[in-house]
Amino acid sequence: MPRQEGTSTKKLEKTMDSFLNMFGNEVKHSYSVARARIDKRLDFLRKVYGILSVQLLFTFLTASVFKWSSVITYIVQTNHWLVFAGILGSLGLCVALQTYKNDYPTNYMLLAGFTAVEASLVGTVVTYYRVESIIEAFLLTMVVTVCLTAYTFQSKMDFDRFNAGIFSLMSILFSFLFLQIFFPMSGMSRMISVGFAVLYCMYIIYDTGLIMERLTPEEYIIAPAILYMDMVALFLRLLKLLTEKMATKATSKDSFGKESIVDDFMYGSNVATAHVYIRMGFLRKVYGILSVQLLLTTITGFLFMSSETVTNYVQQNHWMLLVAMVGSIGLVIALMIYKNQTPTNYILLGLFTMFEAYCVGTVVTFYKVHSVLEAFLMTLVVAVSLTMYTLQSKKDFSSWGAGLFACLCVLLVASFLQIFFPTVLMDRMIAAGGALLFSLFIVFDTSMMMHKLSPEEYIVASVNLYLDILNLFLHLLRLMGERK
Repeated sequence: MPRQEGTSTKKLEKTMDSFLNMFGNEVKHSYSVARARIDKRLDFLRKVYGILSVQLLFTFLTASVFKWSSVITYIVQTNHWLVFAGILGSLGLCVALQTYKNDYPTNYMLLAGFTAVEASLVGTVVTYYRVESIIEAFLLTMVVTVCLTAYTFQSKMDFDRFNAGIFSLMSILFSFLFLQIFFPMSGMSRMISVGFAVLYCMYIIYDTGLIMERLTPEEYIIAPAILYMDMVALFLRLLKLLTEKMATKATSKDSFGKESIVDDFMYGSNVATAHVYIRMGFLRKVYGILSVQLLLTTITGFLFMSSETVTNYVQQNHWMLLVAMVGSIGLVIALMIYKNQTPTNYILLGLFTMFEAYCVGTVVTFYKVHSVLEAFLMTLVVAVSLTMYTLQSKKDFSSWGAGLFACLCVLLVASFLQIFFPTVLMDRMIAAGGALLFSLFIVFDTSMMMHKLSPEEYIVASVNLYLDILNLFLHLLRLMGERK
């Protein structure tokens, strides 16, 4: 009888573990990612965040197509059954992904299907919102996610204690959401959106800790799916919250009968003195163009690094890099001349971006993947943070121009000397100095585009910021990067 009781106890424990595994509350693995060797850990993180980057990139492209195509917008907004089918499909694919998480290539196929369905749902949602709200929610989601992820990785805290609090908060929020459906109250919807945004921020921290402590290095398919759902949910809540804020502002303005007509008098001598509608339109164009430029550059760099054939080709044909560098200089000059002539300015901008993307793609092939990813994330955080600071600051940064130009000349001279008299210390100093200099250039050029450019010169503004961000990335990569 004791033996039989022991067997029954083991079976019960095994059943409970299997049940808890379905909800991510399994007992800590003795061989989790956090306890694996450093090379296994880094390889796991590269796979997870590589897959997550592809998922987010695909979702971004899908949402862009849905938003800009009037035909697709009409189809998804008039066929609501597609949304319900998408929700049910994503739930089914989640269950299947959990079941076949270690079966290659089934797991990749299920993950791709899940991402496609989720991207379509996000694309459907964004068709109901204004472009500026979508961009704001996207940028805020990226900044929050990067900051919370960086905090979680360097923290020694055990985030298991979040579990009960997160579940309680989620239960409360869903209860209020259910009540709001039947007994709507003014202001309650916004409070619920804020609560859900906080909840999904907590989930990003909790799930990042969970993938390190509870998953094995072989379960890299599950980790990006979890983080992807957290980020998508956070983005959608922030989008709803920001839109409600804009709607409140619009109502207060319309109640006074002002700012309803955009006329020629709304243009000032520069963007900062123009009407708020003109200013927002200018910023949408600048950061929309800049996002497309950075997206194309990211895709090019990813393709160059992932394809061994392309890597070998660009590394063996140095003359193509020289042609791209000289060509980009010529195209910048042409852009300054034809900056207001459509579609010539867009054609020149497209060619310039392709040349620059080729240069960046060639450079990153000489570095290891984790170094490129670190430099990319740091560049993103620095650029977004400095941009937000500059746009809300009242300070006049125009006095920085002479000092920045002098520092740029010193950096160029030092780089020229480094070619003929190379030293490791000088190389590090140039990389660190360049990173600092182009961080300051982001602040300076962001301020200049508001106070020195007219609303029609959005092409010039996007080119300036694009070059600043690329140079910051390349200097950070040079400073921190581990070469192959």
